[in-house]
Amino acid sequence: MRAFAATLERLEGVEEVLYGHEWVDLIGRLVSVLQVAGWAVGTILGGATVFIVANTIRLAVYARADEIEILRLVGATRGYIRAPFILEGLFQGVVGTTLALLVLFAGYRFVLWRLGLAPLGLLALGAGRFLEPLQVAGLLVAGAVLGGMGSLLSVRRFLKA
Repeated sequence: MRAFAATLERLEGVEEVLYGHEWVDLIGRLVSVLQVAGWAVGTILGGATVFIVANTIRLAVYARADEIEILRLVGATRGYIRAPFILEGLFQGVVGTTLALLVLFAGYRFVLWRLGLAPLGLLALGAGRFLEPLQVAGLLVAGAVLGGMGSLLSVRRFLKA
């Protein structure tokens, strides 16, 4: 912003450019703090997701202990026994991410409606866009990875051969 103001000041007939640089700097610092806080909260929630999925898979392993023992007795490989639990973790991650995105989208649309921005045509111009399709895909993949990590952690720990 300062560079743009300096460029404008060099124009003929312009003596001074006032743009409230104190406010711009303050808002810039606030945005930086919010970004760091967002990453911190995201990391904590990601860890919580792995922990919850790991515990859910652990319960599923305990519930199917007899079936797992029978599979071992008939010669099933470790991968064959573990695969359903890993897929369950991946599925939990994707479903959890989908539900979270739906709740966020509903909240986003509600805020736009309450602020009176939805009827102004901002949505048609792209200003009211929630997330890009690539961002949604990235979040779904991240959810699957977190779910997969939780299930792998649990399966490796509780299905030792």
